[in-house]
Amino acid sequence: MPEIMVSICCSVFNQERYLRTCLDGILSQQTNFPYEIIVRDDASTDHGAQILQEYEKANPGKFVILYEKENTFSKGVIPAYAMMRHARGKYVAFCEADDFWTSPDKLQKQVDFLETHEDFSLCVHAAYCAHENGTLLKDRVFRPYAESREVSTDEVLDDWKFATASIMYRRSVQETLIPSFLQDCPCWDYATTAYFALKGRTYYFNDLMCAYRVESVGSVNWNWGENFQRHIVSNQKFLQMLDRIDQDSHYQHSAALNKLKQQICFNINVLAGDQPEAKTDTARY
Repeated sequence: MPEIMVSICCSVFNQERYLRTCLDGILSQQTNFPYEIIVRDDASTDHGAQILQEYEKANPGKFVILYEKENTFSKGVIPAYAMMRHARGKYVAFCEADDFWTSPDKLQKQVDFLETHEDFSLCVHAAYCAHENGTLLKDRVFRPYAESREVSTDEVLDDWKFATASIMYRRSVQETLIPSFLQDCPCWDYATTAYFALKGRTYYFNDLMCAYRVESVGSVNWNWGENFQRHIVSNQKFLQMLDRIDQDSHYQHSAALNKLKQQICFNINVLAGDQPEAKTDTARY
């Protein structure tokens, strides 16, 4: 049996309205290597499980589906890390159920780069934002740089600038699934990019190859919009996590981390002051 080159991790919770678009984007990938799709349904109460069963039946051997009997995210379990334990691929990529891939050569392009650049542990790329209905917002994108290039560790750490669905990492550099700074982590995707950027070099493709669905129902941002106090608490936990990253990296990247801390402190002050601009804020943190 050929070696699985990429394990794709997809977390699902009550996202039936988005799930088909996500899975179709994954299955549209044109590759010269085999990949597996690990899906974890965190005890959804909608029809997501039936959709997953339909796709699994139509694509034998492609899916590894984990059905949880009770919701574990509410108990502090990070779905991505639960799936990463099952990954068999040389590389691991992510696409949460409310996001989707827009380019059929996304996986191939990232794998081709990592296969020929063994000192790189992380590969990311530009991303569209999309309306809740899936329409691409072509004038609003995650495009932090004007060209494809290597990104320094400090650049990865000083802000959250890469969409979750753009992340691909080299599994061999993964010493542990949950290093100390990921405990009680409010934003696992930033923490994951930080972890792998600290393990090796990072490359950014300036190609728009996925979409981040803004304010999707049930998302973290959507929940924060319903509860600003929860948003404040999450920001406070994020600050604590940045302190742990600083400590774990022996304070070699303090300047970059302090830049992000200042932004988060500003967010907390805005939210705590109940200012009008906070009501419409769609910032990640």
